[in-house]
Amino acid sequence: MDGATSFNAAIDHQLLAALDKHTGGPYQPAVDKAQEGHPATAELAVDGSLAHASGNFLIGRLRTTIGQGPGSSDETTIVYDSGTGATVPSTELVLPTHRAHLAALAQSSTGLNSSTLLSLTDLAFDDTGNLTVTVPVAAPILSDSGYRTVTVPSATARPWLSELGQRVQDAAASPWKPPTPEAKALRHVNCDIVACAALTYDDGPAQATTPQLLRTLEQAGAGATFFAVGGAANYSPELVRAEHDAGFTVGNHTWSHADLRLLSPGAIVDQIQRSNTAIKAATGEVPTLMRPPYGGVNQRMRQNVGMPIILWSVDSLDWLTRDPAKYTPAIMAQVAPGAIILEHDIHATTVDHQAALIADLQKAGYTLVTVPQLFAGIDLQPGQTYGCRGHGRGCTPSPGR
Repeated sequence: MDGATSFNAAIDHQLLAALDKHTGGPYQPAVDKAQEGHPATAELAVDGSLAHASGNFLIGRLRTTIGQGPGSSDETTIVYDSGTGATVPSTELVLPTHRAHLAALAQSSTGLNSSTLLSLTDLAFDDTGNLTVTVPVAAPILSDSGYRTVTVPSATARPWLSELGQRVQDAAASPWKPPTPEAKALRHVNCDIVACAALTYDDGPAQATTPQLLRTLEQAGAGATFFAVGGAANYSPELVRAEHDAGFTVGNHTWSHADLRLLSPGAIVDQIQRSNTAIKAATGEVPTLMRPPYGGVNQRMRQNVGMPIILWSVDSLDWLTRDPAKYTPAIMAQVAPGAIILEHDIHATTVDHQAALIADLQKAGYTLVTVPQLFAGIDLQPGQTYGCRGHGRGCTPSPGR
């Protein structure tokens, strides 16, 4: 859900756990149907549903099932508060001291043996404030899905509810109030789950080519990151503003495309600050990422750029060949999940063929994201280099993966 950071994180956590279990090890996104080295032994089924939405509260349910039989399914039902941004398990809707009463009611209503231990992890409300309790049942005759829902009248449930549960119940008939959406460049895509690639364009903006590229990206629904030269941004601020306003990320590519390895500390700082000033004047925001011209990195520039350094894992060499018959196959041969692709939006030979390249990447299974989306969840540090996400050579893995 756009803007629901904690809700998305909870859903992602269960998805990754299921994918790890399914593949027999830490899951890695791929564009093929099976993970190499981890042949699937059972089908993984994922079922996400909206249990309830009203006022500031959304209750979402995710079930993952691997194979058949006892213990094959896991379920997460969570309550998200768009007012506070908090997400908690749905169990928190009921006071701990009254969960036994609710479990007993659910057991008697579903015909379960009283010795059956119910965890009551799937609680929600209907639109009139009745509490719903969904529990697994063993007999298929009771429920084709393996679950049955018991409805507890609102008045009966009221004394059992926690303060949160009462607030959700009170809002049961109200319209849903979604959270504030994220900026397009930051919208939630978990690149530990799906195969992502980041298109990046250097050296612009250029009056002759950048507007066409923006139209192509918008039509394709692709994310992108522009590493703008400050002097060009200063000359064409309307293009930098258009990049930003279209929901793309604008990064710093120095003021004059200088090789920072050859400059003094003061000159490095000047190149970065002048470019940041020009980009902020155009977009209203100071860039948070930089890319050094020529990919030139040494210890002196690391210590003085003051920003994370974004390199690449796929070099199109579009500036050298100026031939899409060469650089497009080169990109497709090098790209892998988590890749950063280097191109240049100042060349017509590049821009004219982006629609075809993007179509090829999307057909291959890639979700095209901005660099901030690619590295979401990773704390990028000033002076450190980042060329791709994941466990490939030179890539940065997610914490805990």
